[in-house]
Amino acid sequence: MITPGTIAFDHAQTAYEVLEMIGRGGFGFVYRLRNTVDDSISALKTLPTGFPSAHSYDAFFNECQAALRVNHTNVLKYFYVHDGETYKGLPPYLIMEFANQGTLLDAVTRQKQKGEFFDVAELKGLYSQLINGMKAINEDEHLVHRDIKLENILIKDGILKIADFGISKNANEGTRQLTFKADGSIKYTAPERWRQETNTIQNDIYSMGIVFYELATLQHPYDVAIDDMHSWQQAHFYQNIKPIKQINDSIPNGMIQMITTMLEKNVARRYKNWNEVEATMQIDDIPPTSNSSLIDNLVNIRVSKDDSFKTLELEAERKRKEHLEYIKEINYQFQQEIYSPLREFIDEFNTKYTKGQINLGDIRSLEQDRINIDIRFPSGERGTLKFEILYDKNFEKIEEDRFFETKRKVVRRPKLKDRLIVAWGYIEVVNGRGFNLILVRGEGELYGSWYMMKNKLSSWYQKPANLLEPFAVELKDLDKVLIEINVMGARIEGEIIESESFLSLVSETIMQHI
Repeated sequence: MITPGTIAFDHAQTAYEVLEMIGRGGFGFVYRLRNTVDDSISALKTLPTGFPSAHSYDAFFNECQAALRVNHTNVLKYFYVHDGETYKGLPPYLIMEFANQGTLLDAVTRQKQKGEFFDVAELKGLYSQLINGMKAINEDEHLVHRDIKLENILIKDGILKIADFGISKNANEGTRQLTFKADGSIKYTAPERWRQETNTIQNDIYSMGIVFYELATLQHPYDVAIDDMHSWQQAHFYQNIKPIKQINDSIPNGMIQMITTMLEKNVARRYKNWNEVEATMQIDDIPPTSNSSLIDNLVNIRVSKDDSFKTLELEAERKRKEHLEYIKEINYQFQQEIYSPLREFIDEFNTKYTKGQINLGDIRSLEQDRINIDIRFPSGERGTLKFEILYDKNFEKIEEDRFFETKRKVVRRPKLKDRLIVAWGYIEVVNGRGFNLILVRGEGELYGSWYMMKNKLSSWYQKPANLLEPFAVELKDLDKVLIEINVMGARIEGEIIESESFLSLVSETIMQHI
């Protein structure tokens, strides 16, 4: 336990008295220390325990040891890391430089309270310090910070100090998630890190881009209605940043382009290193010429267009991903509740019958609107399992009002039992015997329900000699058949059956073809 009065030690066995607890970080408590030899003040932060394996424990402390070697004005200096073993009775901890002026978050909060932005000269100074500090962390030691945010940037005697990089890791290693990752980090996490991709310097550039944005605007770049992990993930994936000029019109174009490029969601478009970041900021230092006012105006226009294009691009990507997830969700339900039971049914038949096999084709992908699967029987006959997802565009019609002489596009989606039909299909043997599959979903329902439909020709019509019943209706005609169910005089009569009878219908359908 660390409490006021505890004596801690460094590598040289110098004694430090714990004076008071001054804060709590993402993974430990922070205390103010007094060196008992020279009365200098430093800080101690407790480190996490309970690692899942000896390997992860060693890896973490190796990272902390690497952090000890980083020595730069804009990086908080680490003096000693205790592994929890050297000094019995003391937990793992870091002894580090003491920052006497709080965090960058405190500074931003004070600016908000005053209702004043940092001026451009101040911003440039702040940005330069942060860029230089990150160069020391990322480039000299090949470390990735992984937890950049306003709270992790401290201020000592007016100088910015990047802190909490002991949880960083070597840039060429794969992602490792540890339980002490701070909750506030989700507001700064690069899109690729949400996908559990490898940690890179570009992750840090994105996170620092959010810090730069906050310094320029005193706002976070994303508006999130619900402060939860999913909402922040969606913002980092698909939401464009709020236009900087609309919030603070004093920010020059070089800074705007620097921040927006740091915040590119596509890693290929984002800066690769801090020298590139710095070079863009220096655009604003180019000496003016007789053409500068004209050029600046053109750049302003282009920057505004870039922002509009980015918003449209991200919205299109959001819709594309949303559409793909919808497809995968419905196809997964088809796979689990139709295809897999059918596969098990056929596998059991094949196990018990040794003179022939029923062959059922595979689902190639769950990311397609239509699925067609071949079925081959021991008799040599073939069948089909077909399934397709429905959209409004499939049911668009032009209705004409002859009285007003107007036309309008309408969408009339088919329903079954007052629930929307989201997908349908059929199982059919080559000569026509089969039945239809219908997936319905009510408003607000997460998952749909399956129905089967057995069809036969109405007694009002002459039955062709080669027609076997029940038969599957072609999907292009299914909408009309559903509308005419139980209507007097309809050509086809359909019997709706609950999904529990699915395998019984399968058995009935293939009985004559095995």
